[in-house]
Amino acid sequence: MTYSMTLEELWKPIFVQGYENNFVAIQSLHPEFNADGTVNRKMVDRAVTAMCAPARPDYVQAQFAAAQAQGLTGTPNQWVIDRLQPRDVMVIDMYDKIYKGAFVGGNLTTALHNKTCNGGAVIWGGIRDVEQMHKVPDVQVYYRGIDPTPIRDFAMTVYNTPVRIGIAIALELARAGADVVVHYAGRADKAQEIADQITAMGRSAQLIQADLTNPSACEGLIEKTGPVDILVLNASVQFRKKWDEITDDLFDMQINCNLRSSLKLIQQAVPHMRKQHWGRIVTIGSVQESKPHPDMLVYAASKAAQSTMVRSLAAQLAKDGITVNNVASTIASGLLYCTVQPRADKPCFHSASSGTYAQAVSSILI
Repeated sequence: MTYSMTLEELWKPIFVQGYENNFVAIQSLHPEFNADGTVNRKMVDRAVTAMCAPARPDYVQAQFAAAQAQGLTGTPNQWVIDRLQPRDVMVIDMYDKIYKGAFVGGNLTTALHNKTCNGGAVIWGGIRDVEQMHKVPDVQVYYRGIDPTPIRDFAMTVYNTPVRIGIAIALELARAGADVVVHYAGRADKAQEIADQITAMGRSAQLIQADLTNPSACEGLIEKTGPVDILVLNASVQFRKKWDEITDDLFDMQINCNLRSSLKLIQQAVPHMRKQHWGRIVTIGSVQESKPHPDMLVYAASKAAQSTMVRSLAAQLAKDGITVNNVASTIASGLLYCTVQPRADKPCFHSASSGTYAQAVSSILI
């Protein structure tokens, strides 16, 4: 099938729906434009995604054991390519690893062509064997850099799976015997699916809608749900912008959702917790508290401020039987981990994923 749409025509439909950060300019294997100015080799079809992280021996061992049980052979980059279908676009987050980070080379680009026919790949990392890759027809590859070293010292952490921390936490709490209030911003159908899973476990589930980027949406929210014993503050928004392109609206939306709403909901929840001399408050942090991304200044600042707020409140509310913790990913030996702070009597250290975030939250509630 031949497409005659321009780059702007392809991009505009998602931009007007609010997806303003879904374009980044990186290098391409083949020229992006033909001699007549038309775009060369557009990729418009199903995306197959994978996320990678630096290797750790125990994780890699478990990963290969699971892969063997599923009949997979070779290395993680081969696993992804083996599952591709015609016209698929492979989207790989190699955490900007270029040296020893070449996700594809000449042979795997040939395999990519054989699987997808005229699909392609977007790799936030490296490639190698470029001369051989250039000889593979009808496959476009976008990449961050070129390095002749073969891929080493990495592990695939996610394959075709979005990380939904809030859902995992809600279900984990229900499994532990809690009745759950499920907050959502706009997807009532998805929230209802989660509520149905909770009630199937024999627990009650209540839905409440609020757009936490709007400060007034927090007013009286706990009053509407009824008293809560455990408050998990997971909602956040982020917008990728250069520091000198941040508008007042983008600043306010992130601060309102990521920080102000947390304070407002804590203020509403604590009186009941204090009255019964028991309560648990958990905020979900980010690796950006300690390792801020240059294009996510406000998000990183809001998460750092939230972490500071947790430290302050933990000290102030301890006498009331209320613990306050922040669960966040952090970097240790180059790998993302989920850590809990500041409660020293309940240390927690998990590899970061939606499931282990849920386990980390559950581990500090008793």
